[in-house]
Amino acid sequence: MLPRPILILVLLAAVLAVGLGAGLSKRDLPRQPDKHSAIVFARDVQPLLERYCYGCHGEKKKGGLDFRIYRDENTAAPDRLVFEKMLKNLEAHEMPPESKPQPTPAERETITTWVNSFFFRAIALTLIRVELPSGG
Repeated sequence: MLPRPILILVLLAAVLAVGLGAGLSKRDLPRQPDKHSAIVFARDVQPLLERYCYGCHGEKKKGGLDFRIYRDENTAAPDRLVFEKMLKNLEAHEMPPESKPQPTPAERETITTWVNSFFFRAIALTLIRVELPSGG
C-alpha cells in the first residue's frame, strides 16, 4: 500500500487526468487558453485589470503591485502567486474596494475562469507527471 500522501496525489492525478486529458507535453505549461476557451488575456482580462485595478495597482503601485506589466499570457505566466492572490481578493469582494467601481458578475467570471484555466490547469498537469517511486 502506498503512503497516504502519495496515494492522495495519485488519486488527485487520476481524477485530473480524466477531467483534463492526459498525454499533454511540457510545452503546454504554461500555455495559451485551449481551443475550447474563448477567454484571451490581452483581449478579455487585461482591459478589466485596466478598468478596475490600474487606479491603485498601476502607477501608484499600492501593495507593491503594478498590473500594467501584464500584457499577455507570457508576461503573466511567471507570477501565478500574484494572480492567485488577486483571484482570492476578487472572489471575496475585497478588491476592488467598495468605494471603487465594481466589475459585473460576468466580468468577475471572466477573470476567474481565465486564472483557473491558465494557472491551475498547469499545476494539475504538473501533478499528473509526478513519478512515484517503485515499491512504495
